Amino acid sequence: FNIDLAIDSSKGIKYFQLLANELLDKDTPGNHNQAIMEFGSTICSPKPKCTECVLSHRCEALQNNTIQQRPVKAKKTKVRDQFFHFMIYTVDGETIIQKRTQKGIWQNMYQFPALIFDHKNESELKAIRKRQRSESNEIIHVLSHQKIHAIFHHIDGFPANIPNDWITIPIGDLQNYPIPRLIDRYLELIDL
Repeated sequence: FNIDLAIDSSKGIKYFQLLANELLDKDTPGNHNQAIMEFGSTICSPKPKCTECVLSHRCEALQNNTIQQRPVKAKKTKVRDQFFHFMIYTVDGETIIQKRTQKGIWQNMYQFPALIFDHKNESELKAIRKRQRSESNEIIHVLSHQKIHAIFHHIDGFPANIPNDWITIPIGDLQNYPIPRLIDRYLELIDL
């Protein structure tokens, strides 16, 4: 597509929603949406990899040399930093996840319990670091409106009090839950 319409205008929002609905795979909308987000984060990103793109032969923006002007935005999106500290609790082949209910790109997806800050907050992490077995290096995950700095804390054992919205599941069942790509990528690197 080579659409010269601001994606953040009311007209653009309506137009792109209709276009997305037309293209949506009705049988597996979750897989379709995840694939589109993955495509946007790895290939058709702010620094596009057109030479690696399987759709480059059909890309009107590439053919018209307008890639750097797409997508059109009426106003610049302010990118904010967020610091996510995911706690991966494990006991006897089980772990804990929770459903994200807050509005946003990850709404209704599952994640490991997390502390989320809008700044680095080392003092809040002292208790976690005392209990943890290990922690990951910081992983940067960039979205259109936020830059996520994520650290995964591996903790043997469950907390004494488990909140009602936390779910205990067998580690092998994680694949049955929709999880953000950031977490999925991390899980591909480690062996729980």
